[in-house]
Order: sequence, then C-alpha cells, then structure tokens
Amino acid sequence: HEEALQWVRNFLEFNKDRPHDARMDGISLDVEPYLAPEWNQDREAVKAAFLSLLKKVRALIDEYPDQEFRFGVVAPVFYNAEGPDIEKAIFESVDVVALMDYYDTAQEILGNARFHLDLAEKMGKKLAIGVETQDLVAIKQGGRRNTFFEEGWEGMEEVLKEVAQEAKQYASFEGFAIHYFLAYKNLQKGKNVPTKERKILYTVTALEKSAPITVDGDLSEWGAPDARDGIQDIFKKENVVYGQGAWRGRGTAAARPTRHTTRARKLRRAMSLC
Repeated sequence: HEEALQWVRNFLEFNKDRPHDARMDGISLDVEPYLAPEWNQDREAVKAAFLSLLKKVRALIDEYPDQEFRFGVVAPVFYNAEGPDIEKAIFESVDVVALMDYYDTAQEILGNARFHLDLAEKMGKKLAIGVETQDLVAIKQGGRRNTFFEEGWEGMEEVLKEVAQEAKQYASFEGFAIHYFLAYKNLQKGKNVPTKERKILYTVTALEKSAPITVDGDLSEWGAPDARDGIQDIFKKENVVYGQGAWRGRGTAAARPTRHTTRARKLRRAMSLC
C-alpha cells in the first residue's frame, strides 16, 4: 500500500505550490484485485485489502483540502455479481469509477452499465463508461466483440452516440474512457477486419549442391522425396491452403518440368522451377 500512497502523494506535493491552472486534476488507480491468485483462495481478504487501500488514498487526499483533486478507480462489469457491498464501498472512497465495459455494441454496453450508473447516481458519484480499442485477439486478451479495433474510430463513435443518448439520463454519467491512448491514436477511420494469420503448410527443401548445376529441367538428380517421374506435387489434401474442396488427387496440383527443344525454353523453364 505504501508504494501506491507515495505515488499519490507525489502528485499532491507537485500541485501544492502551483497555481490552479497548472495542477494535475487527479489520478485513477488501475488496480484489479481479482487478477491476484489469492482472489480465488481468500477472496474476502483480498477485497478487504483493496478497499482498505482506497480508504487510505481518500484520507491522504483529504490532507490537502486546498486541492480539488479527483480520485478515480477502474472496475469490471462483474463487481455487481459479487454483491452490492464491494462496489458501494468503492464509491464511498472515490469520486469516479471507470467501468471496463469492453464490448462493441450499444446494447451490450448499456446492458452492462445500467446497474453501475444507477448505483453511482444513488451515491452522488460519477461513472465513466470504458471501451477498448486494442487488437485483443492478437494479444490473446479477448475476442472481436470486446474491442472497437475492427470497427475503427468512426464506427466506435456511432455506437457511443447511441450509448450516450440513454446514459445521459443518469446524472452520474461522466462520459467515456478509452483504453488505451496509443491504440486509440492508431485506430483507423474505417473498418479494419484483421486477416487470419496463415500457416505455411507445405515446403520444399532446397538442397545444397557441391558440383556445378546443369540447367536441364531434370529433377531426379536432386533426390527429392516427393519426386516421381519428374513430377513434384502436393499430394496431401491438408496441404491445400485454398480450394481444398476442389482437390481431387495428385494430378490436381502438380509441377511437371517439360523438356523443350530449344535451349532458351529449357533454361526459362528450369529458372521458373528454381
């Protein structure tokens, strides 16, 4: 706790001798106690420690009464499933909660936010609805529905307009929090549907030759394991990346070196095989 308290104290001390328009407005703690392994072993103790930290931060801020220093914290949408006590206790210590409402449709975002907006309003506090802009699939931290990465900023703003229309009915609605700055800054305007990463299913090993190469289109001297009568083919259906359903056997996808009558054609064909 002392590390976190010292971090907050640094901001308050920074503000102390500065004019109001040069001060930091406040801080937001991104503390997620449910990520600790102890959460599943002794959940109540972890909750108590977390809430104790928030009370200590609140008490520290209150030691600087001349500062309008806002205290915020992030919260997942599932805290309401833990019962009303934990989120109510959080609001007692903070000024604003940023709800990690990481979905990409107005229906889902609002469905998750209503309980928290209502509780914040009853307690006279503020709630910001947080949305995600990272490529969560690439970093293996979520699915397509949990981010606006593929919708782009224009699509995201259309959804958030719809959310704001209903959310503004709550006096507790603070606005939106976007996670996180760099991902949001790099978000493109239009849709961005990431392509699936493709695996290399079939390779041919290039063998090293100790003697000079004779360009004659004859592959048999290379001893290629899949070579048969000058034909080297993709002979397994699972090796076909596209059009697998149309594959009918060896003859469907094969490369056959052809012996041409002129040296120029022979050389051209051999080079294309290389």
